Amino acid sequence: MSDWSHGTPGARSTALRILIVEDEVLIALDYMLALESFGFEVCAVAGTGAEALMHAEAHWPDAILMDVNIRGDMDGIEAAHRIRDAGIRSSIIFVTAFGDLETVARMKAFAPHGYLRKPVMPEDLERAIIRALKGNKG
Repeated sequence: MSDWSHGTPGARSTALRILIVEDEVLIALDYMLALESFGFEVCAVAGTGAEALMHAEAHWPDAILMDVNIRGDMDGIEAAHRIRDAGIRSSIIFVTAFGDLETVARMKAFAPHGYLRKPVMPEDLERAIIRALKGNKG
């Protein structure tokens, strides 16, 4: 993988931070292991929209891997809106097993930096994160 690090000039460079929002523990662990093997730092894992908002505000991640269908009072799309409304400009990549027209329309209306359909292969995950981060510069 390329050097996907950031930091201020003269400061120690750190890995790009990724927030994983996934309520299935084994899937979240798979994503975490894959992302860390590619050199990214997983700053937190959230299982609900409320946790996602809390971690996004605490860590200001470079990218958020957001499952659409999560437990709790809000789904991943609503959580993404709340994160964006809070002024956090992380690249957001939606992940879903559902491809119904309503879900796809809601995702498109949000204008995410990417979209992945489950099951997600590690190489697809890396490509989506890199594309999203490149698209969110500037």
